[in-house]
Amino acid sequence: MAIRALFPAAVLGVVGLVSPSLGGDTVVVYVYNFEFSINPPGEPVEDAVIRQGDTIEWQWVHSLHNVVASSGQAEFFQSPINNAGAKFSHTFTNVGTFGYYCSVHGFDDGAGGFFGMGGYVTVLCLADFNGDTTVNTLDFLAFLNAYTSGDPRADFNGDTVINTLDVLAFLNAFTSPCP
Repeated sequence: MAIRALFPAAVLGVVGLVSPSLGGDTVVVYVYNFEFSINPPGEPVEDAVIRQGDTIEWQWVHSLHNVVASSGQAEFFQSPINNAGAKFSHTFTNVGTFGYYCSVHGFDDGAGGFFGMGGYVTVLCLADFNGDTTVNTLDFLAFLNAYTSGDPRADFNGDTVINTLDVLAFLNAFTSPCP
């Protein structure tokens, strides 16, 4: 009986020691015409959705554009005005939706948005495994499904091996509040 009572406390102690892999993924956003998009020119314009700790790399297809974070946000980033072939990156550590704009072809609206040429990056909490912007039981079930099927997304700690450490890392993220 005493061993059973200690088991949950021992598991929670280990969960606190195993942390998820923060980041590692890089998503490209193309800078062209008067658009920012994860799709190259000629395809539908789409804003980036990433996870906390991931990096956005803006790649210039056309010249005379820059990237400036809108004011009043938890993240700030700014590139110089660049020419085709240039790259600029920023790693997002906070959860939320972040507006940005090209200061040559747009401007800050003063409230986290923009007018003119601009875009948004939505940063999801690590434990939001199904990407619906809410951390709940559905994320837990989605992770377990990925884990039991050997889905590479279940490598939650980023060590290239899917094992119990990934379960513990996910539980750590799941039980920690998102910022």
